[in-house]
Amino acid sequence: MTLNGLAFQYVTALEQWPAIPYLMPLPGFVLGLILPSPGQYIARGPHWLAVLLLILLLTVEQFAWFAMPVAVRADLFWLLPFGDVLSALIVGVMLARLGKARSRDAFGHAGWAFLQMLPLLNLPLLLTASREGTEGQRRLLPSWDLPAAAVMVMGISLVVMNKGMAAVLETRLEPVIAEASQELVFSDHFLRYQIEARGLPSVIAEVAAGQPDPLLVEPGHRILKVEARGSALHIFHELDEPEAEELDAAYRRALISDTCSGLAWLLESGGTVARHFARKHDGWEFEVLNIRNEDCLV
Repeated sequence: MTLNGLAFQYVTALEQWPAIPYLMPLPGFVLGLILPSPGQYIARGPHWLAVLLLILLLTVEQFAWFAMPVAVRADLFWLLPFGDVLSALIVGVMLARLGKARSRDAFGHAGWAFLQMLPLLNLPLLLTASREGTEGQRRLLPSWDLPAAAVMVMGISLVVMNKGMAAVLETRLEPVIAEASQELVFSDHFLRYQIEARGLPSVIAEVAAGQPDPLLVEPGHRILKVEARGSALHIFHELDEPEAEELDAAYRRALISDTCSGLAWLLESGGTVARHFARKHDGWEFEVLNIRNEDCLV
């Protein structure tokens, strides 16, 4: 599987498990707890602001997904999930470092740093004042140790900015991707990623399930149903011609050309399109076109 196929699996997992973005910093956080760090301290005000800023930076990184149409067209879709993973890893490490510094400052040791990633349970880490006798220790972000009112204003501002940016992502990103999905290059590349991630039979089954039955092609000609059978897509045509026994040669060539154009992703992935033609009045199937990718190269 290619990197783009893995990227498609990542996007699918996000849709199925919305909690994944909140868990992604955990590996970096665990790594940060394990890695040795200098015996630094941080007061509760600078600690709170730093945590909020890191969360905001994770949200800002999500704006890279507005470049998804460009990335897919360039066949570099994998760069977007890579950015998510890398930024979450870095933020996780930084959260661990901040947690250890805050634990030292509040409790005299780094043992309570793990509370950093536990909602509500992290309140002692956030709210406990600095222990006496820590004034001369090396500190992280000493210039951020501001009066409580200033810290509160700055913290609320960071929360509001984060909420605002999240709202922009929620309302504006989906229309951008939906518009790009109408482009042939984008949709072909994305289908290829889907095939790499899930396999051709699964994608063909999904396409077949999404086709309306019946579908009027032209007067006297309709598609009754579309079925998926492994790596083959079977399309069942019905004609009103009671004497039909075979397709006109020119019409057959046009059908093959249209299939090669409209279902190129399927054929190029090794699949087959079988077009079944039957007469309406007696249901007799008089011709089957089995179209493969090599038929498109003639």
